[in-house]
Amino acid sequence: MSTKLPDGLRCGDCAHMARCNFLLGVSPENYECDFDPPKFTADVLVIYNRDGTTTKVEHPFDALKQCKEHNR
Repeated sequence: MSTKLPDGLRCGDCAHMARCNFLLGVSPENYECDFDPPKFTADVLVIYNRDGTTTKVEHPFDALKQCKEHNR
């Protein structure tokens, strides 16, 4: 049984996308989670700053890979 993801979100926005793609062959463009119960978790890292504000980084592992490649 598939569960529809929240409006505007796709499987590519999920922290589990790589695992789902490997296990189930799902596409990042899917808008339904095939796990039951759904395992969708937004791929966002929230950084709590010293001044009390927060910074959200979408797809943090992809961003980290890009930083490493840029610094080579």
